[in-house]
Amino acid sequence: DWDALYAELKPRVQQAEQNKDATAYYLALRDYTWAFKDGHVGLDGGDMGYNMFIEATRGGYGFAMREMDDGRFIVVFVLDNGPAARAGMTVGAEVTEFNGEPVGQALEVVKPWSMPHSTDWSLRYQQARYLLRVESDTEAAFTFINPAGQPQTATLKAVAERDSFNATSVYANAPEDLLPVTYEYLDSGVGCIRVSSNYDDLGLIIKLFERALKTFEAAEVPGIIIDMRYNSGGAPLGLAGFLYDGEIPMGQLEYY
Repeated sequence: DWDALYAELKPRVQQAEQNKDATAYYLALRDYTWAFKDGHVGLDGGDMGYNMFIEATRGGYGFAMREMDDGRFIVVFVLDNGPAARAGMTVGAEVTEFNGEPVGQALEVVKPWSMPHSTDWSLRYQQARYLLRVESDTEAAFTFINPAGQPQTATLKAVAERDSFNATSVYANAPEDLLPVTYEYLDSGVGCIRVSSNYDDLGLIIKLFERALKTFEAAEVPGIIIDMRYNSGGAPLGLAGFLYDGEIPMGQLEYY
C-alpha cells in the first residue's frame, strides 16, 4: 500500500531532516525496506546500522527454539549456566507461552533485523529466533514443559550472550572447504545435490550440477533433493534451466 507507506514515512523523514537526526533518518529508510516482501531489497546502514543491531540483539535468555511441523516450539539449545538453564529448562523442552501468550501468537508481531523476507516460512523461522533477542536485563515469562516433565513458568532475565542466537543461524555447522556443488546417494536411494556457493567457479558449478543430474537420471533415482541451506546467493547461473523447458526471465539489479 504505497499511499499508506508514504503517509507514514514522509513525516518521519521530514522530522529527521529538521532535527539533523541521522538515526531517525536511518530508521525511516530501514522501515521502508522492511515494508517489501522481497529478500533482495535491503539497506546498508554501515557502522550505525550494525551498532544498532548489536545493541538491540545483545541480550538473550540462554536458549534457542525451533518450530515443528505440528506447531510446537521445541528447545534445541540451552546455554550452560544461562538464565534458562538456571530455571531448569533442558534441550527438548516444549515452550508453550511467552509472557502469558501462546508462543506462535507472540511471534506474529516480531520484526527480525533480517527483514525483509521473500517467503512466509523464512520470516517465521527468523521470528522464532528474534523473539528471544532483546536488550540485556529485559525480563520475560516463559511456560515450558521439559521431556517427561510438567508445565512450569519461569521469569528469565536476559544476559549478554550470542551463543543461543548463533545456534539457530542458517549457517550454523556449515561445512567448510567444500566444492561449490557436491552430490551423493542418501540411504533411501534419493539423490542429494548440495549447492553451497554461487560465487565460486561459475563454469565448474554448472558442470558439477549437470553431472549430478545426469548421474541420478541414469541411476533412475526415485527423487532428487537440492540442498541450498548454506548458499547465500550470488550470480544468476540459470541452474533452474536444467529442470524447466520454458524460458526463464533473468532478474534485474539496481543500486542508488
